[in-house]
Amino acid sequence: MSFMSAILSEKFITIACDGQLTRPDGTLQGGFHKYFKLKNTLIDTIYIGGTGSADALIQLKKYMTQQSVKMDWKTAREYLVLFLSSNHDFFKENHDSTYLMVGTDRLNKRTRGIAFEVGKSITESKYFGGSEHLSYIFATPPDVNYEDVKKTFLELADGVGVADANRLIQAQREIFKYVASKSATVNTEFIQKRINTNV
Repeated sequence: MSFMSAILSEKFITIACDGQLTRPDGTLQGGFHKYFKLKNTLIDTIYIGGTGSADALIQLKKYMTQQSVKMDWKTAREYLVLFLSSNHDFFKENHDSTYLMVGTDRLNKRTRGIAFEVGKSITESKYFGGSEHLSYIFATPPDVNYEDVKKTFLELADGVGVADANRLIQAQREIFKYVASKSATVNTEFIQKRINTNV
C-alpha cells in the first residue's frame, strides 16, 4: 500500500505520492510515479493515480490512453469506472486500493476530484473532503488513521488562503512526512506535481 494526496483549488491542483514500488518478488524500487496525465483529452487537464497494485495502475494507464475517443472530465470518469468494474476480480485478488482522478472540468468552469476505493466492492471514497473553494483527497495506507491525516492537514492549512499555492503545497509535503513517519509501507521519496488550472 502507499500514500497519495491531491489538493484542489480554483487556480491549481497538486497531486503527490510516495515513489516506492514493491515488486512481486518483494524487492523495492524507487522513482515510481503513481499517477499519470491523460493525454487524449479535448480541453480538460486530467491526472489519474492509484495505490495498491502497480500492475493494475499500468494496465489502467494503457487502457485509458488507448481509447480513440477524445475525453472530457465526464467521459474520463465513465471510462475509469468501466475499467474498475470490468477488472474487479483482478483487484479482489490483489491488494485493496484507491484510485483518484483530478483535473479541470472546463465545461462547468471548475476543478474536480474523485476517488474510488476498490476491494470487495467499488465505492466512491470517503477520503474526499473540503469546501467549495478548497478540496483534498488523501488515500492513506491501512496502518495510518485517515481522520488523523485530515485533522493534521487542516491544522497545517488553517488560515492559508486558497490562492496561496506555495503554502498549500508545503502543507501537502508536511502531511507526506507525517504519513511516512507512521507507516511501514510508505517510503520517504516524495513525488509531487502542480497543475495550473485557471478555470
